[in-house]
Amino acid sequence: MRTILWTAFLGGSMDDLFQDLELDASGVPVIAGHTTSPDFPTKSALQASRAGVRDAFVAKIAPADGSLIFSTYFGFNGADVINGVKMDAAGNIVAVGLTNSTNFPTNPGAVSPTIAGVDCFIARLSSDASRLVNATLFGGTQFDLCGNLEINAAGEIIVMGTTRLLAAGMTNNFPTTANAFQRTYGGGETDAFVARFNASLTQLLYSTFLGGSGDIDEPAFLTLDSAGNAVLGGRTNSPNFPLTADARTRTFRLPFTGWTARINTGAATGPRAAIIEASSESPSVDPPKTNSVRFTRTGKRITDTKFFDLLFVIVEVVQFENLDGSAYSETNFYAPEDYYGDGPPFSTVPQDFLGYILGCSKACMDGSTSNSPNSAAKQRVAIEFLI
Repeated sequence: MRTILWTAFLGGSMDDLFQDLELDASGVPVIAGHTTSPDFPTKSALQASRAGVRDAFVAKIAPADGSLIFSTYFGFNGADVINGVKMDAAGNIVAVGLTNSTNFPTNPGAVSPTIAGVDCFIARLSSDASRLVNATLFGGTQFDLCGNLEINAAGEIIVMGTTRLLAAGMTNNFPTTANAFQRTYGGGETDAFVARFNASLTQLLYSTFLGGSGDIDEPAFLTLDSAGNAVLGGRTNSPNFPLTADARTRTFRLPFTGWTARINTGAATGPRAAIIEASSESPSVDPPKTNSVRFTRTGKRITDTKFFDLLFVIVEVVQFENLDGSAYSETNFYAPEDYYGDGPPFSTVPQDFLGYILGCSKACMDGSTSNSPNSAAKQRVAIEFLI
């Protein structure tokens, strides 16, 4: 019989709302949201007291019993709301939301250093939420909010959200880039948007509207596919919501129709796979370092790869470098059947970097019918690296 391990309240004497939850690398939950409570519980806080009418908050909860590891307000002289939170490869907390605080802090060189209306914000806090690492505002002179985010393998931040006119007849000057799918506001009350920033939040790399002439074009979810494209969806009441020529369904129905879009934001994540051929003619084989600057999906850089032929097993050792400059190795072992692409490697540790043996030359077989590798023969193995 399954049981609840623990439950816990977290809040003060007024309105407290949890908006998102993310697990860190150790599986410890980080929660974020916003509150109007002047007595929201804080611990080891960057900001111990509420600064505006509504402040965002970030808290980390001990998985064993639900107690606070840390908790902090994150707000300024207006209203500040966190809608989404993620961990970057270094364990920092990246949060997005909206603010109208005129003293919202931004880093030197930020994409947008000053408030222009009600703006979206992207902020990176240290892993213990004791320090603001970098932050930028983003938007035009109307009402702009970030709803959620993803972080790609290169550490770039992709956000989705909504931009809204404050009154009918006004102009929406939300910033878009030259390579945008849709550079002009669709009309009505709201349009969705997707934007991509570099890791330091000093460059806007891509930004597009996504909406038609109806009043509601809003996204509800965001994820990244294996190629780094943004996949998002939501609802619309725009009969002219922008569709591609090969759209699976083109029928619009009132009051709302759901939509899904896959957008190439131009993310520079590099190839997700590279094929290296390694000869096991010698005991230790160094394949070409064509992947030496590649990043894994968790943001680590691969600095070296070696193979060792141990008769019926190939051992792969991959050297990684973390974003903070520290290094570690990961070892994978390939069973004989993996020579023929029959399965993934087995490993003694969790893998950041996966390889699949695609095949070997005829010389690595004992005759034409045997399925056993012959270590005495010259073996040439093609291995696909999924990074």
